[in-house]
Amino acid sequence: MICKHSAYASLLRRYFHKIGDTNV
Repeated sequence: MICKHSAYASLLRRYFHKIGDTNV
């Protein structure tokens, strides 16, 4: 479960980072 959570968090973080980069 922890591993899955980490992967999910990484995905969200990457997604947000992409949005932020695009926004800028």
